[in-house]
Amino acid sequence: MTLIEVLISLSVLFVSSVVIVQVLPLWEKKETTSNQEIQMFFQQLQEDMNYAYELEIKENGLILKETRNERQYSLSDGRIIRRKNGTGHEIVLQDVKDFSAAAASFGAEVSVVDRQGAVWSGVIGRRPLTEKENVYWVKREP
Repeated sequence: MTLIEVLISLSVLFVSSVVIVQVLPLWEKKETTSNQEIQMFFQQLQEDMNYAYELEIKENGLILKETRNERQYSLSDGRIIRRKNGTGHEIVLQDVKDFSAAAASFGAEVSVVDRQGAVWSGVIGRRPLTEKENVYWVKREP
């Protein structure tokens, strides 16, 4: 072997090791849905809930009805999708195994299970203001 062959071999080895180190994180699976992602999902759901006057529970979904608009959250292909008035397609959470909602007195108890089995749940909603005809929620008995 000559010195040039050794330098070329070391260069190829160095370049390939750099490429492998850069590509290796792409092959690793995410352990669970991050706290930040789930907090953003529940925060967006709460913001939409603040404007809703009625709530409808569907299988793998939730519909929030406002005076003029309707926002739908549904599970599709491992993603929770948000639609406004039946149009659009905004992915608000990925890697979801199950999404369910159950009616509560003034809101909904929402539960999300990610692909690794971690369960995230919370009660979303608020009490109505019934003074001076300001009603934000239509109470539905569960």
